[in-house]
Amino acid sequence: MSEIEIFPWSPHFSVGVEEIDSQHQELVRILNEICSCVLSTKDYDETIDKLFYDLIAYTKFHFNSEEAFLRSCGVPDTLFVEHKANHDGLVAEAHALKDKYDGDPNKDTNLEEMLTTLVLWLTKHILEEDMRMCALISYMSKGVSPDEALSKADQEMQGAKGTVARVMGSMMQVSSASVLELRREIAFRRKLEDRLQEEILVRKTAEKKLEFLAEHDPLTNLPNRRLFDNLVEAALKLSKRNRSENALLFIDIDGFKAINDTLGHKAGDALLISIARRMEGVVRESDVVARVGGDEFTIYLGGNCPRDGACKIAEKVVAAIAQPFDLDGHQAQVGASVGIALYPTDSVNLDELVRQADEAMYVAKKSGKNSYRLAGTNT
Repeated sequence: MSEIEIFPWSPHFSVGVEEIDSQHQELVRILNEICSCVLSTKDYDETIDKLFYDLIAYTKFHFNSEEAFLRSCGVPDTLFVEHKANHDGLVAEAHALKDKYDGDPNKDTNLEEMLTTLVLWLTKHILEEDMRMCALISYMSKGVSPDEALSKADQEMQGAKGTVARVMGSMMQVSSASVLELRREIAFRRKLEDRLQEEILVRKTAEKKLEFLAEHDPLTNLPNRRLFDNLVEAALKLSKRNRSENALLFIDIDGFKAINDTLGHKAGDALLISIARRMEGVVRESDVVARVGGDEFTIYLGGNCPRDGACKIAEKVVAAIAQPFDLDGHQAQVGASVGIALYPTDSVNLDELVRQADEAMYVAKKSGKNSYRLAGTNT
């Protein structure tokens, strides 16, 4: 994870004690790493948890080290107790913020509150409290009495050093607010992007559905006449190159109108769907079944399907359609009249094959229905 420094370390943060300054830099580093997680707006809950516990643990270590240093320098008890109370209060506040974050579902708001509070208390700790104490120690090391050293340290904090501290504190507050505003902007834009992606997905789904409906029968989901013609035209070109024999079947359902009239259009639709599934069940993988009219279907027998193969599949279609259909508790019996046109025997042209198969279907219908006839056969 790249680190975003909303709290960049500055020489102005130096209190003049190498050990304390290095510990302050580590606290700032951990805080900047938390800021990187916050600004990312990604799901970094586990990382943020670890970083906060690291921050709290390191803060305790730093405060213990700092308190030992202050004791060794002979800081007056009243000042030491006051400084230690500030330390304890900061640790307690960090724990309280973490507990609030863990227990409240409004993670974003709590995260921003935590970040703002941590930046401000760390800035105040370094720029005001520790600088004051280190200035006090510096004067005491020169033989100045504790009371006078405290007075001089306070005067120093009111002067240039204090001005720098206040300016740097204000900068940190503005920087924190800016980053949080940027985070909200990033989160807002991400939501817009997510919504846009959802809309694009909806549109693409709708486009695919429209494309499907443009080439398929909406009731049976079989290819419609347009798709059937395109598929068969391409298949016939391949058959011409391979010099293979194919066949085209034209099927009309016998007795369909009676079912529609007696049981209603809903039952008629259910019947057509069942017929489509039965036809798909008797053809081969290389074949194409299409619905081209109300109760009219076509089947292209691809691969290599000479006359005998075409007749066998036509027999299967007739037998499959002749089986009773259960339409919501009503038994329905229909038949199929099938016409067969052979490629290239009857024609090499799709329209002509369809016309001849259609004529053969009418011959089958006039000859008693529920049967098939080859093109050119009059009986």
